[in-house]
Amino acid sequence: MTDVNFDRLATVLEQDDDDLKNDLPDVLAGTEQELDTLLLEHPDCFEDLSRRLSTLDGIAEYAGNEPETVDRFLTVLWGGLELISENVPEVQEEVTDEFSVDWEAVDSAVTFHMTSHPDPGTVSGGPGLLENSTLSFKGETDVLFSMLNDPDFNPVTAFMGGSFELQGPVDEAMTFAQMMETVTTNVENLN
Repeated sequence: MTDVNFDRLATVLEQDDDDLKNDLPDVLAGTEQELDTLLLEHPDCFEDLSRRLSTLDGIAEYAGNEPETVDRFLTVLWGGLELISENVPEVQEEVTDEFSVDWEAVDSAVTFHMTSHPDPGTVSGGPGLLENSTLSFKGETDVLFSMLNDPDFNPVTAFMGGSFELQGPVDEAMTFAQMMETVTTNVENLN
């Protein structure tokens, strides 16, 4: 992917939801091989991609129609977060607990996972489920995607309101949420 394509990705991310859904498959193709360029030269684009897909109306239906695009997004998102955790000391200092976490949608085939590694302080993840996760979130696709980077999402309120099911200790889920907030808000510190 070239800078011209990153510029097009940035333009597509500014479109309304319908146009975004239509144009995203083509413009997102190949981004998983260019994560360094995306994060180092276009960090705003990475953040916008994460935020837009985390708040996209009709994400469950879109996932049914474009499963490869949704998997590609999850690969880009988690690959980017892994690069951030590998290179930002503030993130490495926050990744002090070992987690293995699954997300499973009840209204689509979307599943994804992440693991944290206290030594050296990194996270990794992507599409699919782990065999023995310590935490598991199950809910509608839009709720699970909101957990990724929706600035208006409040995990405590959502949990108390029954928006998702949690399997695993609540205190670990709270620690995990705090850790992930640090990881997702440190894109700008990668340079």
